Amino acid sequence: MSSVDDSANKNFRATLLPHYIVAYKEAGDRLVNDILRDRSFQHELALPIAFLYQHYLELGLKYLISIGNKLSSKPADWKLGFPTGHNLHSLLKTCKDTLRRVEKEQSGLRLSELRLDVIEACITTFYSRDIIAYRYPINAEGTQLLEDTYFIDVLSLSEAIGRIDTFYFDEAIMAFSDFLDQKPLK
Repeated sequence: MSSVDDSANKNFRATLLPHYIVAYKEAGDRLVNDILRDRSFQHELALPIAFLYQHYLELGLKYLISIGNKLSSKPADWKLGFPTGHNLHSLLKTCKDTLRRVEKEQSGLRLSELRLDVIEACITTFYSRDIIAYRYPINAEGTQLLEDTYFIDVLSLSEAIGRIDTFYFDEAIMAFSDFLDQKPLK
């Protein structure tokens, strides 16, 4: 992790996370809409769009992990209340494990009904490669990361992200909110 990433992690307030989650999705959506209107930079904008959506997924998973960690009787010991890695496959596994553990511990919390298959399908389909590495068109050795024929269907990606937003993140947040609303205040 770079010193910039490390500094950002140390100064990050988890309460701001939902605002950033929405902002990354909105930025990706706006670029997709721009591509639909003006097709001049489709190839060049595909990676930035994929990266924005990837970061949206990353932050969304970390937020759910954070909430679950707070409700757990044995929270995992992460500096920020959630893991700091970027790998979506790893974060999804951690999120699933956290949600299962919390559901077992907290009666009345219905997390097993969440559509984890929707987010898993998106990650498997669109993020089989580690997009975080594609912030630049070449790697540190100067090798081109993606061949010129590489194609990202940003419209399908945008639609998949929309399904995730509805079927996973919204429903998960509502499940946590409903559960917390029912708990008596101490």
